[in-house]
Amino acid sequence: MKAILEFNLPDDAGEHDRAVHAVDWYLAVYDIVQELRRRVKYGDAGPEVQDLQEWVWGMLNDRGLDPERE
Repeated sequence: MKAILEFNLPDDAGEHDRAVHAVDWYLAVYDIVQELRRRVKYGDAGPEVQDLQEWVWGMLNDRGLDPERE
């Protein structure tokens, strides 16, 4: 099975750029999630960091995203 994304450039340049850099976005979000998890797990976090971790996970879940899924 193949999936092909097609863009009309230059009109769709923004969408094309987001698609090309999607892995970079994923890796950045994954790093943020892992750092929040590390801080909460090892006690380096106050309640505001725990709240931020919950907010990030909620936002991702609302969009059907799971940075843990491969």
